[in-house]
Amino acid sequence: MRAVVACISLIFSMWGSMLIAGDNTHDLETSRWMPTVVASQGDVRIRRKSWGRWAPVRFGTSIYPNDLLKTAANSSVVVICPDLRREVVHADTMAGLRCTGSSELILSGDSVLTPVRNEDTDPDPDERLILLSPRWTGVLDARPTIRWSAPAGVKQFVVTVRTARGPLWTKYVDSALSLPYPESVPPLQPGTQYSVVITAGALSSTQAGEAWPMFVVVPSKQGAQATKGLKAIRSFELSPEKTRALEAKLLATLGLYAAAVDRLEKSPSSEEAATERILGSTYRNIGLNRLAIERYRRALARSVAHADSDGEALAASTLGELCQGFGLCAEGEARQYFKKALSLYQALGAEEDVKRLLDQLAAAD
Repeated sequence: MRAVVACISLIFSMWGSMLIAGDNTHDLETSRWMPTVVASQGDVRIRRKSWGRWAPVRFGTSIYPNDLLKTAANSSVVVICPDLRREVVHADTMAGLRCTGSSELILSGDSVLTPVRNEDTDPDPDERLILLSPRWTGVLDARPTIRWSAPAGVKQFVVTVRTARGPLWTKYVDSALSLPYPESVPPLQPGTQYSVVITAGALSSTQAGEAWPMFVVVPSKQGAQATKGLKAIRSFELSPEKTRALEAKLLATLGLYAAAVDRLEKSPSSEEAATERILGSTYRNIGLNRLAIERYRRALARSVAHADSDGEALAASTLGELCQGFGLCAEGEARQYFKKALSLYQALGAEEDVKRLLDQLAAAD
């Protein structure tokens, strides 16, 4: 697995300078699999390493090293460890989580593609063609479906798949925003860098001077790893939404962002903030920051509805970073989100987060 990940990471290493602005230490929804809460009963709370107070847990709460969990009488919490093994913390417990007992890790912190972003502040969907998939991702299928968005009224498109050597094939599409990979052309090869360019008259999904969003077909070994992980998640017999959310988190952790987005975009409206954060984080990693903002706004609303102060602070902080970093929000909106997150973290006694947000507020002035 390490060799596979190292190979894919090397392919994307040339884009390492395009890191996401304002990286949040706790915004690791899809960059690595931390122990994750999937169910709780009764009064279950978490106190993070730098916090002075406790907060309730919710589906999707990540448990970091040196965090503490506290369960009241008649309470319990179920956590999925990085080896995708279930760990139960029973009633009347206050301790750090120990995900031990398995010699084979299905997921590891090494299985991460370098996050990237668009070079501009994100194209306006009313003015530009936008490649939605595949972009900045590994794909399992050597014949992936290509999807894009277009301004209203634009109906005819030219789709070109390229390598570093030049175009491989071109197809014309009329009145559709997707193209199943044509059976008439050879399948893509594992390990080769590919990119897709969509054009419609003078419009193009890639402007002069911009990097083409690349993708790569992953080797069969990594595909088997994903299949094994998905099977383990389905064995937990969670609700359909929670299962899809964990599947998407697994796929994104393995750098299979296109498959992760596909899992959640086609699902019904979510009830869980974590589902929206996972999709928002995935969009963020592939440079679709407008869509990321939309999902984090939904995550914020769901966290407020569920009195999830940890999730609320995380969503507000991330929205501040996205608004500040890419200029995609109304004037002053980044400050509003930072102030909201600051107030929440102050209430939690989260000294490190308070200091970070004060610095971000100063930078936003």
